[in-house]
Amino acid sequence: MVKIKKNLLDYVKTVDHNISLSIYRFGGKHIGAHWPSYQLTLRALEYSCHGIPWFAVAIISLYVVPNNKSVAQLLAGLLLDVICVAIMKATTRRRRPAYARQDDQLAVMGPDKHSLPSGHCSRATYVALFCGNHSLLSLLIWMWCLCVCASRLLLGRHHLLDAVIGVFLECLIIVHYLPHNVAEASILQHILHYIRGIFGLDPNHRLIMTPITVNTSTSKQKGYSETADEQQQQNIRKRNSGENEQFPSEEICKTTRQWEQVNTTHDLYDNKVEVVQEEELQQFVFSYRCTNLKGQCLGISPLYHSECTERNGWMYMYYKQANNKPPQWGYVSAPHHCACKLQPKFIPTVATEEN
Repeated sequence: MVKIKKNLLDYVKTVDHNISLSIYRFGGKHIGAHWPSYQLTLRALEYSCHGIPWFAVAIISLYVVPNNKSVAQLLAGLLLDVICVAIMKATTRRRRPAYARQDDQLAVMGPDKHSLPSGHCSRATYVALFCGNHSLLSLLIWMWCLCVCASRLLLGRHHLLDAVIGVFLECLIIVHYLPHNVAEASILQHILHYIRGIFGLDPNHRLIMTPITVNTSTSKQKGYSETADEQQQQNIRKRNSGENEQFPSEEICKTTRQWEQVNTTHDLYDNKVEVVQEEELQQFVFSYRCTNLKGQCLGISPLYHSECTERNGWMYMYYKQANNKPPQWGYVSAPHHCACKLQPKFIPTVATEEN
């Protein structure tokens, strides 16, 4: 069985090498012979997707505009891409093609001297997916992405399989970690939600959570309930006695977290909109629902009226308006979190001395 796997792997590598060599020779013989700036264009595409300028621009932009969430998400995604590519290159350790020069590359170090997967193809795919919408700029970015992927083969930097796996890796990262319906949260926040959810931890709670299934008629939802009410009461007593520094908002309203499908809502201008729900595009939002909606909050002083309420947030979704305009991406109102509403039972008055 091991021998069969080894022979199959050798066969795939041989076919991949032959196809990649044919593409490299075809470019040099048929395109380069009739295009004087052929090599210059390929090198320009290589530099345009190099990690150093992309990180430099993202860091400078974040420094100039520190509150720009899109730039922060772009930088976090680039970091995640570099980590994944470096791990795969260090694991596979596949050599770059021997039929082309490899000593003229810019800043090759560590795992980057290996070939599988292509970091340029992966990074270009991430940028195209990150900036993807229905605008002309998005189309130009996708054309640039395809040109970068092709340049890796025409320059002889990578085999065909390296480029394909690089694109597939980035698509997997985007689909697995960065769904479009969670655009309100940053990339790192969503990854934190995902990782902590695997181990049964509520990202906004310090209590251990155990998964339960919530059956609804509108969507597939997954909720989480606390392991025991006694532990919650114990945390309240510790907080009141000053034994720990847990915020009251983490305890006062019991919540369940779940994915919900939103159909009708309103946009930033309070216009009624319909969220596009198609077979190819199912949009969900990640929300916190109150277990005891309209009920009293826990651990609140008797001097206050308390009530667990649910509040909406803004999610970046694909929607259409009622005036038959074409669908568009934008922020719409969606269920977001559970909060405690407080109101004092009485307001003390301070007597003032009359002159």
